[in-house]
Amino acid sequence: MTGLPRWLGVAAPLLVAVGLTAAIASRDFVPPGPTADDPGFGPGADWDVQWEMAAVADASVRQGLVPHWDPYSQFGVPLLANPESFVMPPAWLVGSLWSTRCGLRSLYAFQCLLFVLGMWWLGSRLKLPWYLGMAAGLALICSPEWSDRIVAGHLMFLGVCAWPACLAAVLTALGDGARDRPWTQVGLGAVGGGALALANLGGGHYPTALGLAAAVVLTW
Repeated sequence: MTGLPRWLGVAAPLLVAVGLTAAIASRDFVPPGPTADDPGFGPGADWDVQWEMAAVADASVRQGLVPHWDPYSQFGVPLLANPESFVMPPAWLVGSLWSTRCGLRSLYAFQCLLFVLGMWWLGSRLKLPWYLGMAAGLALICSPEWSDRIVAGHLMFLGVCAWPACLAAVLTALGDGARDRPWTQVGLGAVGGGALALANLGGGHYPTALGLAAAVVLTW
């Protein structure tokens, strides 16, 4: 960004990140659901479980209740205490005001945006141009592994989207500019922890634990 205004060096990556996220999230990966003639779940997919959690959470919120319990599965099972539950992230709560499908797509779009922005930040900490950092993120999003996970309804996989932001926060806190400013390090720790918290709220229990382990290793 040499020779360009400083604000443009921030605005351009932000616009690209939002544009990429919009393009990625435009793909309607959510199956028709249980009320359709063909639910579209597919053999071996987890969409039956995801749709049930989403429908129960949506019904509970519309009745003014906290979605803490699923009375329809077996003889009743916890919903909020389910480690793969995704019914508390802000993106889901806002999107589900329109519909269950919108809530699922909003959750996906937010996680992709978090991932792309995190890759931009992490790339900058590693002295990479912003577009290379984002390109590295796109390599994962465009991979068959990513597509297979999403199509199969493995939404907890989206927890990996928090890793770049968390690790970038750790690297920034360990940098020379933050070592003598404890409150800056506290703030960066809150950012990294907040990213992992969003992963956990989205049902990504494995990605949360692995991201925390990676942060500890980097700090150590």
